Amino acid sequence: MLARALNYLGDSYFYRGDYGTARQQYEKALQVANKSKSRELLALTRFNLAKLDVVQGRPAAAIPVLKSIMDESDSLGLKALSVQSSIYLAQALLGTKKPADAQAELDRAMNRAEKLGLLVEQARAHYLLGEVLSVGGKTKEYVPQYQEAVRILESISKENGASRLLDRSDLKDIYRDAVKSYQGAA
Repeated sequence: MLARALNYLGDSYFYRGDYGTARQQYEKALQVANKSKSRELLALTRFNLAKLDVVQGRPAAAIPVLKSIMDESDSLGLKALSVQSSIYLAQALLGTKKPADAQAELDRAMNRAEKLGLLVEQARAHYLLGEVLSVGGKTKEYVPQYQEAVRILESISKENGASRLLDRSDLKDIYRDAVKSYQGAA
């Protein structure tokens, strides 16, 4: 389906850090998904646009969209999308200076990611939890979160076919920042 292909293409730009081109592809996908009336494709495409808002510094705009997508993806049985939405919601909450809300959302997301075996999302959640705890100055608590994010990412990257995982701009940044943060705290 064209909308799925456009989302995939948008993801490839997103993971390279080319957010402008990613947004163009996601917006095209949204037009196609709206015409197809596929609730799954609409949820995926809206999620992709919301995650761009988060990473491009517009977290407040993303919060209501991500909450809606979490509810919708749960009702559609799209568990991984729900977890991803939850993690980006936590990042958006942190970006709007609501660390307590972000921590609560991360706790929920981390539990679900672990149950589903979503390792990348677990790493992302541990990193963001480290960020939340760092904002509160809780050194003894945030260092293990960063270390766990690094451990998970290194473990995944050693799996067959995943050697370039840390080339993804989003994961490369998490890995680099987590290592720097916990080494700086030592």
